Amino acid sequence: MHQEMRHAHVATTTRRGVSRVSRWGAWTGAITVALSAALPALATSAAVKQSQVTPAQVAHANLTGVTVNIGDQLDVLQSLLTASGEAQKLPYRLNWHEFPGASGPQLVAAEAGGSIDLAYLGDTPLIFAQAAGDSLKVVGASEIADSATHSPDGVVVPADSPITKVSQLKGKQVALTVGTVFQYVAIRILQTGGLGYSDITPVNLPLADGMAALEKGSVAAWVTTDPYISLLTSGGKFRLLRNTAGVYDSPSFLVTPASDLTQANLSLAIGDLTSRIALAGQWAKQHPDQWATVEAQGGFKGLPVSLIEETLTHAQSVFVPIGSALIQQQQTQANIFQQQHQLTTSLNVAGEFDGRFNTLVSHALSSAAGTAGTAGTAAGTGATTPSSS
Repeated sequence: MHQEMRHAHVATTTRRGVSRVSRWGAWTGAITVALSAALPALATSAAVKQSQVTPAQVAHANLTGVTVNIGDQLDVLQSLLTASGEAQKLPYRLNWHEFPGASGPQLVAAEAGGSIDLAYLGDTPLIFAQAAGDSLKVVGASEIADSATHSPDGVVVPADSPITKVSQLKGKQVALTVGTVFQYVAIRILQTGGLGYSDITPVNLPLADGMAALEKGSVAAWVTTDPYISLLTSGGKFRLLRNTAGVYDSPSFLVTPASDLTQANLSLAIGDLTSRIALAGQWAKQHPDQWATVEAQGGFKGLPVSLIEETLTHAQSVFVPIGSALIQQQQTQANIFQQQHQLTTSLNVAGEFDGRFNTLVSHALSSAAGTAGTAGTAAGTGATTPSSS
């Protein structure tokens, strides 16, 4: 399962000079930690049935011969782990496999095929993977910190479009990426206007092609995410029709093949890496200027640092426990896809989730918070805690 050759970088650049960026990749750089509320729940969720992996198990394991193959989108995870310093602390090897933005379906296919051990992606591809019979597990998760009022995802229309409310999308061509979270975003937004998926004509396009179609006027609207929303609306030629604030918590998942969890040392390495990704996200929250600069040279190449910082504030996320609340959200999504005739059978999504690493993540973040609090007291600053953006 350990391929030695890293995939070539396949990012493309739009004519505006902006690399294709995945919604979940951007979130990785914006992951924050709800220290006062989320951490206790990580270890105590009643829905977690698996025995918990402990920090002592990881510390006592010999992981020097382990290689973890990671599916990354535009180097975001790799850049995050390196910039935060977490990549330099690993007792195992990482082998990076690069994918373009909005590659959730391709990532789950690679995991199902055995070439990738861990990937960070949106929630929707897992539903279609389960429907196809793939055995994958969610071992880590994050969601928007204040999803009632904030969202990175939405529907954009031209500024001079006669469409001023969601219900007016009926019968219109709408660009989106089928099989990704943008298909679900479209459905949830359409529901706010009393419409269903069958009320529009979906035009299946990759992210950057969707932007080009909207600019050319070949579609009436585009379902997309930041930084595209910020980029388009800042120029005054386009406007946000509706985002998913209040209707969708926008979770993203760390996903691994179920078979990997049966391999003792590989499973421990995946658990340790999950906790380090959470720590790296905390670093990004505490060092937004540095992280924005890193992103300006990578996944957000071509965008000014100030716009990147604005984009990241739209997507601040918290790590959440693998437990009943998260599973129920995923079940709701699966049910809606079936109701909208995008799935032919009903699914029980509980089998997609494995909470064995909840304690590892909780311990790592609690320890880091204690260290930051001690250092912060001396400096008079205190530990960083996320706030609504």
